[in-house]
Amino acid sequence: MKTTAKLTPRQAAFLDELEASVHEAGSIHRGEKAPARHFVFPEPDVKKIRACLGKSQPAFAAMIGVSTGTLRGWEQRRRRPTGPAMALLRVAECNPLVVESALRPSPVPQPT
Repeated sequence: MKTTAKLTPRQAAFLDELEASVHEAGSIHRGEKAPARHFVFPEPDVKKIRACLGKSQPAFAAMIGVSTGTLRGWEQRRRRPTGPAMALLRVAECNPLVVESALRPSPVPQPT
C-alpha cells in the first residue's frame, strides 16, 4: 500500500493486512470466492413466543414495535425477522418475561 506518512513496520503490516481483507471481502461479495465461515441463526418460533406471553397478535406486535401484518407473516413463515427484531425475538425465546417487563409501557407522570 502506498502512503505518504512514515509508518512503523507494525503499522505497515496492519495496513497491508487490512487492504488484503478488503480485497478478499470484495471477491466474496462478487461470488468469486467462498467465505471462510457462514453463520446461520435458527428462526425463532414467533407464534410460540407470543403464546408464552399470552398476547394477541395486535398486542404482541404493538409491544415489539411491528405491524400486525409483519407479525402474521413471521408466524406463517412467509417472512423472516431480521436485524434487531431477530435479536429481540431470540432473547424473548430464552426469557419471554424479561422482554415483556422491559417493553412494558411506563406510566406517564401526571402534572401536579
